[in-house]
Amino acid sequence: MTDADFFNARTEDRYPDVFRLTPTEAGASRLQRQILTQTLDSLPRHALTLGHDVKANTDFLTELLD
Repeated sequence: MTDADFFNARTEDRYPDVFRLTPTEAGASRLQRQILTQTLDSLPRHALTLGHDVKANTDFLTELLD
């Protein structure tokens, strides 16, 4: 992940800033993004492909979470 993966006030105004990541101060925002990036990068990754069967997808994802 890089800074380009984040929305900011100049590039995106259609989504509310629910995670409070839109910069208010350049330094504070950059630090917040670095912390978030490190946290997300430390999470495990799993690739999967879902089909067009919504019920099968829902059942599969529900089973993964249980």
